[in-house]
Amino acid sequence: MKDRIPTFVIAKPGCVRDCLQTTLGAITSVEVIWQTGDVPSTLAVLANHQPALVILYTDLPEGESWVTILRQIKTDWPQTPCLVLANNAQEQHAARAAGADGALFKGIPASRLFATIERLLPRETT
Repeated sequence: MKDRIPTFVIAKPGCVRDCLQTTLGAITSVEVIWQTGDVPSTLAVLANHQPALVILYTDLPEGESWVTILRQIKTDWPQTPCLVLANNAQEQHAARAAGADGALFKGIPASRLFATIERLLPRETT
């Protein structure tokens, strides 16, 4: 069996984050290792670990900047694939401008999410 991809989910605690973890569990090559929901926790994890895949929801607690987190990741680990799940076209464009490797709208079919993640994963692990 191939090694599983250590994945970092950045989303506020609750149903959305739980559902995303469950959905990602269906992808045999992905394992959710870290979950955070705010800038300080995220930066602390990033300081100690290098995720192989990052999935970032734009709905962070009020005042938290998902763009700041995304830019930090892409500055420190530009090769780490980052997928942003956005609420609208404005957030989708902001995600791409900040360096996201993929930007999808929330609520997309699981098959499209899976296909995008598989496209972003390193070839030797898919």
